[in-house]
Amino acid sequence: ELAPGANDFTQFRAFGPGITEPVTVSEPATFFVQPRDAYGNNRADTGNLVSELQNEISLVTRTGTEVRYNSTDVPFFVSWNAETNLYEVAFTPAKSGTLVTTITLSGIFIEGGQGFSQTIEAGGPLPAVSA
Repeated sequence: ELAPGANDFTQFRAFGPGITEPVTVSEPATFFVQPRDAYGNNRADTGNLVSELQNEISLVTRTGTEVRYNSTDVPFFVSWNAETNLYEVAFTPAKSGTLVTTITLSGIFIEGGQGFSQTIEAGGPLPAVSA
């Protein structure tokens, strides 16, 4: 059995809500970052990149046109799941628009990380409040 090589940030893969599928306003969402080696093999990791990912991921909601748009940062939290061997990025979009996500590690873009773009759909009606 071949063992994966060292981390290769250019081969890390991001997937899940906000990356490969739309998200909805006010609904918590989580996308994942898979550590991989230079050959694209998934590899075991120790979770030592949580702080670096927290500092180098950018989630922004854009509204308006490409010529003139407003950007709003989307707060997020990065954690490590040792059972799945994935970094998890949890966030809750606050308004509809386009979610633009940029992911780097040590200043190196991960696979596709130069600008994932997904729709943030308007949520349904707010639940009724009983008096």
